[in-house]
Amino acid sequence: TESRTGELAYGILLDFDDDVVALYEQPPTVACVRTYNSGKQIHGSYTPDYLVLHKNGPKVIQIKAEDALLKLCEKSPDWRLEDGIYRDYAAEHALSKYSLPHIVISSASLGAQNVSNVRLLLRSLSHNESQDEIIYRECQNVLQQTGAKSLHEIAKLLDLEDYTPILRLIAC
Repeated sequence: TESRTGELAYGILLDFDDDVVALYEQPPTVACVRTYNSGKQIHGSYTPDYLVLHKNGPKVIQIKAEDALLKLCEKSPDWRLEDGIYRDYAAEHALSKYSLPHIVISSASLGAQNVSNVRLLLRSLSHNESQDEIIYRECQNVLQQTGAKSLHEIAKLLDLEDYTPILRLIAC
């Protein structure tokens, strides 16, 4: 999964979606015909970012940065922004042969705060975990004795200057 375009953040958000049954990264490539503003058509291939099996059926997902989507819409009639929804008609056509709906998602629609939180939690996973069990037990004791607390309050009660061990526990 490529994090620079929001794919990683989207994949992690899907992990918390109760309607998602299964998630497949980079599903098989399909043949695709792209049309350019000049009218020239080029036969190529398309590899989606995800195949997501929802409770109500499958969806093929493509995630792109907002600026990249705007450029694609200028460059090719295959790409359109209609009623606030980006569409890749070449990919839709290629996937319609398999009765698979295609959804384009702008990474901007993921919400900057959500993406930032996901990235923060992911960075915390690279933290040295040697103290995690001790901090976990201490956090558990603090929460059992005092109830819900903010990260700041927990860090203060545990005499931690760095929130990373607590974030790591949340991310795990």
